[in-house]
Amino acid sequence: MHHIGTSKIGKLSAKGITYPQLRLPPEYSDVIGQVADIVETEHKGKRAFLVVPNNSTVLKPSSEVLKLEGKNQENDHLSELKSAIETIKSALLLNEDDIPHKNAKEWARSDSNA
Repeated sequence: MHHIGTSKIGKLSAKGITYPQLRLPPEYSDVIGQVADIVETEHKGKRAFLVVPNNSTVLKPSSEVLKLEGKNQENDHLSELKSAIETIKSALLLNEDDIPHKNAKEWARSDSNA
């Protein structure tokens, strides 16, 4: 065994229950989400905890989670499309204001002169 750092044991509260929380140094982030066996033991006469990650994860992607992710992506794409359509509509309306409108008589005159 070797010393990897020092960490204050924090507090995490969820659903009215308080749990001790321990942070590991960032270089151990590969164990995030893994299930770990925790064994109470003794080290140099003091209470100690041995944390043993077992490479299985608590949250496994289910088909429902994947469906929700797909729906979120669809909603994002739809929002982008709506925004693009609104931009195009605005541009078209601005351009329409620049074009003088001809009434039926003006159209008829221009057609007969051609």
